[in-house]
Amino acid sequence: MWFPEGIDRLVKPVFLNPISAHLTDIIFLNVALFGMIAILISGLKINLFSMLSRYFHKKGSLFLLLVVLFFTTTRTLVAQKVSVTFEEARAEALVKNYDQAKKIIGQLLKKNPNNIDARLLLARIQGWQKNFPDARKEVNTVLKKQPKNLEARELQIELERWGDNPQAVLDLSDKAIADFPAKVDFYYTKANTLHSMGKKEESEKTLTQLLAIDPQHKEATALLKKIKSQGYQNHIYASYKRSRFDRDYNLWHLWVVEYGRKINKCHVLARTNIAERFDDTGVQYELDLYRSLLPKQYLYLNAGYSGSSIFPKSSYGAELYQGLPKKFEASGGIRFLDFDSTNVTLYTGSIGYYCGDYWVSYRLYYTPKDIGDSVSHFVSLRRYFNSKYTFVTIFAGEGQSPDQDPFWYKVTKLEKIQFGINGQKEMGPDWIIKAGASLEKQEIRWNGD
Repeated sequence: MWFPEGIDRLVKPVFLNPISAHLTDIIFLNVALFGMIAILISGLKINLFSMLSRYFHKKGSLFLLLVVLFFTTTRTLVAQKVSVTFEEARAEALVKNYDQAKKIIGQLLKKNPNNIDARLLLARIQGWQKNFPDARKEVNTVLKKQPKNLEARELQIELERWGDNPQAVLDLSDKAIADFPAKVDFYYTKANTLHSMGKKEESEKTLTQLLAIDPQHKEATALLKKIKSQGYQNHIYASYKRSRFDRDYNLWHLWVVEYGRKINKCHVLARTNIAERFDDTGVQYELDLYRSLLPKQYLYLNAGYSGSSIFPKSSYGAELYQGLPKKFEASGGIRFLDFDSTNVTLYTGSIGYYCGDYWVSYRLYYTPKDIGDSVSHFVSLRRYFNSKYTFVTIFAGEGQSPDQDPFWYKVTKLEKIQFGINGQKEMGPDWIIKAGASLEKQEIRWNGD
């Protein structure tokens, strides 16, 4: 049999009697009472009527006494009937007889508008019937009088969860956690909602807080284990960059294809770069490794090889990333490029900042050269959607190119301006698809210019 959500809060042993049954009980008990009195009187060997008459000054007072007893008993039983009406309403709700349950609750609230149990039961029934505006109204009525009513706060969150309003669930959960910091159910509801929204890191953080309060919480332990086993395992990336010059040179083209896979704490990426420059086509192969070292700290390593003169014969690089307080992060690294004619060393560093669903970053390249040092600057703005694995990034850069054959540095100055966009999206639990495109303008200045 189907039961509504939250039914476990209502299920208690209840003895169900229709109204007619209660009236029958009242009549039966009074008849029994009079019968017992009659038997007692007939069995006595004294003139009970004479004694009572002298006491009440007339025989008719005995009848008055019996009438009083009758109505007193009836009133007592009716009062008992009223005290169990909420149980009847709850029982009707359990079997989905919502109209009858609401009718009984209406009688209760008419008699006592401050009946908190009845009002919360009414709100729960309205929630089951998808009447969320009225349900919220009833809960808010309770919370105005009792702001820290635990059942009302729990029901308030449940209504938003039933209504598929996850952001409201998160907001209300945060407020409930602030008022009830030891109540682990609020933490679990928040963590579960974050997980369903794809915010796995925030969900993991909330579960960690929960387990610090209750290390034996089975549901939280299971969800945390599930989150840690998730995360994409594979990704495919493709991008294109076109470069043009301010002088009469053919366009340059660069195509990039990449495959990456997550292995334990490492991300390994294999990349192929195909370029058309100076009416020549060259291919470069690169291997990247991202390795988690400590919380908020990871290391990037790179190695590349090419048999073409338009790429470095070999390249190596390393960079350390470190998370900082106040949602900042920074990195510093070095690159070595080995061309046929000479070697080039690049120094690079970056600083980034997370602000809600956005991330902004600045990166610097510094290249010392015999004819003068060069500097390149890049800025990026990223917007996250649903999770850290789904985002779009726009970027721009300017400065001397750090990745061309340094022979050009001896005879020219290459100033470039670059704009681009890239992004990625989760495609199922194991795959991420990435794509990007950029345009670049290079200004060539001969050293004699």
